Amino acid sequence: MDWRTCDVRTLAGTGDCVTRATGAILRDALERALEEIPEPGGILCDFVRVGVLDFSCADEGIARPVSRLASGEYGERHLILANATPTHLENLAVALERKVLACPTVLLPGAIAVGVRVKKPVWGMTGVLHPSLAEVYEMIQKDGTLTAKTLAGRLGIELNTASTRLINLHKRRLIARDESALKEGGREFVYVSLARAWAETLTQQV
Repeated sequence: MDWRTCDVRTLAGTGDCVTRATGAILRDALERALEEIPEPGGILCDFVRVGVLDFSCADEGIARPVSRLASGEYGERHLILANATPTHLENLAVALERKVLACPTVLLPGAIAVGVRVKKPVWGMTGVLHPSLAEVYEMIQKDGTLTAKTLAGRLGIELNTASTRLINLHKRRLIARDESALKEGGREFVYVSLARAWAETLTQQV
């Protein structure tokens, strides 16, 4: 996957991301970045240089692009919110929850969390997700990859049900997806956490 980092301060033209008008500037710039990145790919939206982020800007500048991602308008592209502070996340969470959306988050090495400098990526999610999907999301975050067959066996559910849950997470662009050949013939989808997809891209670039 092709991952690119976009600085929110640069996208919005200011470090104080307040008002819906500023959010519209941020949204336009972010959506252009999403359109430009090859598929499959994603944007790491970095808040490290942002001071204030209010609800109006979060709703217009972030929640609207996430909604368009979830509706499939940008194809196989993803968005991760990086280095958002607890205050940023409060407004991001409300904006996403009102649209029944969710988005992965990460604190990158060097960021400060609870007064401590982060040494390795700390992954999370903001917004809202149905408990059945949140359970699967946590599993794939922990394992890195997951197939419908493996999920069905671990949860004791029908294969179709497992497949539907993974498909729903993928449609929301909360996870990525690859195809793998089966030893007995045929192919199956392998679902990949964005944390793993991002880390693999970094490894390839070294």
